[in-house]
Amino acid sequence: MSLLPTHAYSPSTVKKFICGNGWATKAEVSRAVVLRFPELKVYLTQDRAWKERFHQNMFDAVALGIMAMRRKYG
Repeated sequence: MSLLPTHAYSPSTVKKFICGNGWATKAEVSRAVVLRFPELKVYLTQDRAWKERFHQNMFDAVALGIMAMRRKYG
């Protein structure tokens, strides 16, 4: 039986890695992710508040993935 490797990062560590600022807002994280992946720009502004929150959470997940991949391979 093989175990799945896991890692834990604090939110401020992810924000500092992605934005250079551990106190960055969700909007700042979103813009930093879009700089790396311009095709996600359409999700930055939305017509409904719930859509904006949903996509900001998506950007947070992408930022976490970027950090995990860079720490593992970079």
